[in-house]
Amino acid sequence: DRWNADADCIVTTLHSLDGHGRWDVLSPSPFQIDTTQWAPIETYNAHDGRTGSVRVIHTPNHRGYKGTEFVIEAVRRLREEGLAVELDLLEGVQNSEVRTRMRQADILAEQFICPMYALSGIEGMATGLAVMANTADPGNQVFRRYSFLEECPVLGTSVENLVPHLRRLVTDPALRRTLGMAGRQYVEKYHSFEAGRALFGAIHASLDSRPERSSTCRCRSTYWKTKPTSRLRHCRPIC
Repeated sequence: DRWNADADCIVTTLHSLDGHGRWDVLSPSPFQIDTTQWAPIETYNAHDGRTGSVRVIHTPNHRGYKGTEFVIEAVRRLREEGLAVELDLLEGVQNSEVRTRMRQADILAEQFICPMYALSGIEGMATGLAVMANTADPGNQVFRRYSFLEECPVLGTSVENLVPHLRRLVTDPALRRTLGMAGRQYVEKYHSFEAGRALFGAIHASLDSRPERSSTCRCRSTYWKTKPTSRLRHCRPIC
């Protein structure tokens, strides 16, 4: 309650959305990364599981949270169908190894229990991989209405449709390339250091230019109203 009453600006994400009485900036994920450390792949694998193998990478820091058992089962079922699918379970390795092995993969199967994409999904998109994650969960709808999730090229996937969605990506190299290239652009726009500077620079500028706060209103910013075409158009005023 004190945060809601005294904060000049509340930036919130999926995990804190329900705990606040209000929000001023809503983001699907709070992470920004150094995109120079995650160079996009330059040559895409043209195999479709029949002409050659397709590699899926999964990064389960917490298997139950990520839905690892369902990823393993989905790969097993596709192999039974005769598709050549490799699975790289990436656990307990250094960041440098993560970058190397992501560049050797074609698909990132990120998380399917917890809604939304997370840091690994951002890194996968920055690498140019086709990414699957639970972005289609109904609880994410607010991020499509008031934030930028509608632009996200992650293939929204649940436990229930993991097998057909993975099959679609394995057998369609053109789609993998399209999603991978769009993912890199998405990360540069919303999850790079430059995006973070734009966001917090806009917040500071908005607060610095506001009139004196009244007893009933903590934020009088008109920034979001006066610049609707800004890259921060997903933000909304609370007053």
